[in-house]
Amino acid sequence: MKTLLCLLTFILVLSTDMTAQDRVLDIKVMEGQRYDHLIPDDMKYILPEFQECRFFSRYGEEFTGLINPNFLTDNIYLLTSTGDTLRIAGSEDIVRITAPDRTVLQRDNKFMTVIAEHRNTALCECPSVDIDFFHEANEADEALTALEDRISLNTGSYKIIINDPSYNNNHPADSARFVTVRCTYSIQHFLVIGDKAYPCRLSSFTKAFPERKKAIKDFTKLYYTDFSNRESLIMLFEYCTVQL
Repeated sequence: MKTLLCLLTFILVLSTDMTAQDRVLDIKVMEGQRYDHLIPDDMKYILPEFQECRFFSRYGEEFTGLINPNFLTDNIYLLTSTGDTLRIAGSEDIVRITAPDRTVLQRDNKFMTVIAEHRNTALCECPSVDIDFFHEANEADEALTALEDRISLNTGSYKIIINDPSYNNNHPADSARFVTVRCTYSIQHFLVIGDKAYPCRLSSFTKAFPERKKAIKDFTKLYYTDFSNRESLIMLFEYCTVQL
């Protein structure tokens, strides 16, 4: 029994560590080729598909439509009756989206899915994708993103143009030149207080619930609150909002 318990504990820890890892996707493209359409939808859209939603602006306006927020471009897109996707003008003014199975807030140009909400405070998770560029998928090369003088990136069409003399000298102009686009997907947790979003830290919770400052500190010490763990944050949020 003790051996089985130890094994189950190991599996739980292992699964937790794997869940916490970032998701990494490498996309190999030729110079000048678009790559945005090669990024999977679940690495750029908040909702699993375009859904009929109600969405509200900071000015109190309410709209409905078949939409999906794109956290890669920080825009909301509308699916038309002809199957085209159009960017909604004024996407930055939309502060709340009510989808069939979730609520999404937009704060500080970030789309965040609500985990738990109480009055004007919400515990949220926010997905993001960091994009780096490498020559020929060679991980030994320095990331081109950090070398602004070596690469030209047309963000409007997501095309890459290599401007690295050392690379160009070793590759004839008529040869195919490849770049690896590395997309690293991760999720961060935020505490939304009114119209502001704060990374989940002890100071964020005491700011949101100042009347319980000491009790919150005692709780985090007693239960070893992990501010990067979703379940741990839910426990803390529920404690902060109980009987309020």
